[in-house]
Amino acid sequence: MAEGFIPNANPPTDSRTPLIRFKGVLKQYKGEVRHDETRNRDFQMVVFDFTDVEVIETSDPYPFPIAKIEISYSERADTRWAAFAKSFRNLCAVPGGSFDILVGKKQEWAQAPCMLRQPVLDDDGNAVEEKGRPKWANQPSTSWQVVSVEGFANTANMCKLFQDVLIDLLDCKNEE
Repeated sequence: MAEGFIPNANPPTDSRTPLIRFKGVLKQYKGEVRHDETRNRDFQMVVFDFTDVEVIETSDPYPFPIAKIEISYSERADTRWAAFAKSFRNLCAVPGGSFDILVGKKQEWAQAPCMLRQPVLDDDGNAVEEKGRPKWANQPSTSWQVVSVEGFANTANMCKLFQDVLIDLLDCKNEE
């Protein structure tokens, strides 16, 4: 055994999962307040618990029938929460935006492309400084997003399809 290192079987502390895309039934969700010891501040996390998980894509083998997906909550734009919330609104445009309508439904989630505000890194992975502080900018990344939910259609895609039909009708095109 290496000196100074004691291995353990505790769950990972980085809240990462090897899941990239999956289907499952949302059992419950809850908001939690957590404390970041490094920055000495509280932050909010939303935890989604899934059952009957069917893995579609993963970075490592995932033989478990359950999954816990955690997304840091923020009311700012260009955050992981904002990307997730937008995908939810595109599928389930409901007044008040309650996630209760997802509970008990089979759905597909994926780590999908989005733009996030993050620290700018140089080629070596070090933070770029500007005016004595780390520089931040919107950059391509990925975030959890709802792809489909049983009983709901993607309203963004439906609007695009409806627009195409209207344009065809205005151009005197029809299905005959």
